[in-house]
Amino acid sequence: MDFNIVTAKYDTLEAKIKEKLDILFNEKKIRKEEYAEIYVNLMNRTLGEIINSFLIDAQISKIDKENQLIDEKIISEQKNHLIQDKQIQKMNEEITLLQKQILTEVKRTNLMQSEIDLNSKKGNEIIAHEQLLYAQKDLTVEQKNNEHTKGFILQKEVIQKDAEYNLTVAKRNQINEEITMLQAQEQTEAARKNMIVRQTQGFDDNIRIKLFESSMNAWAMMFGSGFLLDSNGDPLKPQFITNDKTTCLWNELIAHSNTSTTCQG
Repeated sequence: MDFNIVTAKYDTLEAKIKEKLDILFNEKKIRKEEYAEIYVNLMNRTLGEIINSFLIDAQISKIDKENQLIDEKIISEQKNHLIQDKQIQKMNEEITLLQKQILTEVKRTNLMQSEIDLNSKKGNEIIAHEQLLYAQKDLTVEQKNNEHTKGFILQKEVIQKDAEYNLTVAKRNQINEEITMLQAQEQTEAARKNMIVRQTQGFDDNIRIKLFESSMNAWAMMFGSGFLLDSNGDPLKPQFITNDKTTCLWNELIAHSNTSTTCQG
């Protein structure tokens, strides 16, 4: 229920009722006491009618929705019935086809029976001939059974060979997977070994660099102190260290030389 609409209708009717009562009161057709009583009665009845009207509308709307749901359900049922009709039609067609096949088989059976009846009318000679044919047939059946038995045995051997082949292939695939895994592990181990070697070389290079820096700092400190003297007793003056001499010192550190230095100057 929309209370805004109810309020609007109520206000409209209230204004009309007041307008009508004011006219009657001004024309002195009703007294002041009657004015209030008539106003209250009319407004109560008006409000009740408005509420009833909206309740009826709500009920109608609910019924419409229920009818819509029923219509949708009917449509769904109709669709289901249509599907079922199609299925029944398909089943009827299959039954008709099966009946035709049965009729054809009956005709063929009747034809065979007619031929049997015709053959049964022949004399003892034909019967003897038939017995001979039956004997030949039994022999042929026996030979055929023997062939089937041989074929069955050969088929079992083929199945067994296939199983053995599949098992061999599976083992080969497993071995290939193991080889691939071992190769991957070998590559991983080689990479780890190279990383360890490179880390060790890095540590050694770091030690050599520290040793080289210490040597250079010691050389600078000795010459900077002024305490070193030459053969004449005079303070030893430093000389510039060339790149070749620095390289010589570094190479000796790299080679871990235990002999006295061969670098001059």
